[in-house]
Amino acid sequence: MFAVLLGAAPAAAGKELPRDEAGVARALKTLAEVSGPGESFEVWETEHYCILYNGEKEIAIQRGHLLEKLQRHYFLFLRHVGIEHRPLELKLVALVFDHQDDFLRYAQADGFALGAGDHVYIEGYYSSGTNRAAFFNQQRGGAYERTKEAMIRLAESLEQIPGGKDTPVKIIGPEGPRWTTKGEAARELVEMKKELIATFENENRVVTQHEGAHQLAFNAGLQRRGAAYPFWVSEGLACTFESPGTRKGFGAFRVNGARLEQYRDAQQRGTVKGLRGLVTLPPESRENVLDLYAESWALFFFLAKTRPKELSAYLKDLAARERTAEFDGEAEWALFARHFDVQGDKLENEWQLFLRRLK
Repeated sequence: MFAVLLGAAPAAAGKELPRDEAGVARALKTLAEVSGPGESFEVWETEHYCILYNGEKEIAIQRGHLLEKLQRHYFLFLRHVGIEHRPLELKLVALVFDHQDDFLRYAQADGFALGAGDHVYIEGYYSSGTNRAAFFNQQRGGAYERTKEAMIRLAESLEQIPGGKDTPVKIIGPEGPRWTTKGEAARELVEMKKELIATFENENRVVTQHEGAHQLAFNAGLQRRGAAYPFWVSEGLACTFESPGTRKGFGAFRVNGARLEQYRDAQQRGTVKGLRGLVTLPPESRENVLDLYAESWALFFFLAKTRPKELSAYLKDLAARERTAEFDGEAEWALFARHFDVQGDKLENEWQLFLRRLK
């Protein structure tokens, strides 16, 4: 049996968007087709989102709060940079699955390519075809559960060692063997469990902000569904919103430390594309995908910080041109060159100098 329960978060009077009834109905129909017997989904509504979920309500509420914060700061960032956009017209639909298995079953039925290439762990995605973002609770995913089980086995092994807290034990870790005490090893395991939880909570946040940014781009006029866009535009924009916010603002105004570190590592390994190579890169590119995400963020962040007017005009032209699913790298470079001075190496050199100065 497929059950649907409705709930709504309080919203300021007059500000709540209309519900996308057709979009919710299509999502529920798909979920009913791919879900197991007895599976049920509930709907949690916020000002701008309909969250469909089959796990704990608290998880859906957390994702809803995060998406609401994202959309507020998303539009704040666009206004600050001067990027033209339009307001949302209907509530956006997002799916939050209780377990990775639920998510993968849905993604396969949705036609999403699950080939992870480069050993990328698929945590969520946005589909412009359905206009839905989909995530799962990272603490109910295979990676988390395997690591948790390994820690439980370590704790059980430690407990079986005879002696008290001061008993010497030999630990074999990534850096090789070392001696410590039974009590200290137990304390380290507790800290590792806390770090594990924090790591996967952070993954929940990052993937929600990244895929949520994709969804906003296709519903606020920056990108149009059914059209092909350069890889760096789509992923660079989304990666810009991955950084955690502060009391003063959201992370889009801050350096994305994880992507910057990945980019610098890719430079050392010689896998970066460079300006022209990145701009002409097709949207379906997946080789060295983590490096591509990092370099895309590096270019988008650089242009947003140093050439916001040119970036705004370029994105406007991208959204206004004739919609086509065909990607033409040379045409993409010509459009880019129309808005940015690419004569010689000046822009490339300024970009690299900008990145070297980031901390």
